[in-house]
Amino acid sequence: MSSSATRPRKKSAMKMYTDVNKTRLNREFNKRWETVKDTMQSRDRIGVWTEFIKDCWEKESPTVRDEITNQTDKENTTLFKEWKQKVAFASMPEDLDKYEVCSITP
Repeated sequence: MSSSATRPRKKSAMKMYTDVNKTRLNREFNKRWETVKDTMQSRDRIGVWTEFIKDCWEKESPTVRDEITNQTDKENTTLFKEWKQKVAFASMPEDLDKYEVCSITP
């Protein structure tokens, strides 16, 4: 559930990296998971996935990491600006009594 008053969550560079490379990462991870899944419980999959993503991120070249980080910063800035525009209140709270909010007639 989202509303204009809900501040957007700041996306991390690793999350953006995962989103951009999801197909390739899923394919590689599934191969790795097949080799270890019998030695672990299924609930361990998330932890293994997180470590896998972290390893892949750290193996990327500085150029790729910088590109992803810049892309993430731009997206976060854009989302925050859009959110800030939505929640901007142009009037004073005292001005609310000028408007009829609800009229109830018996």
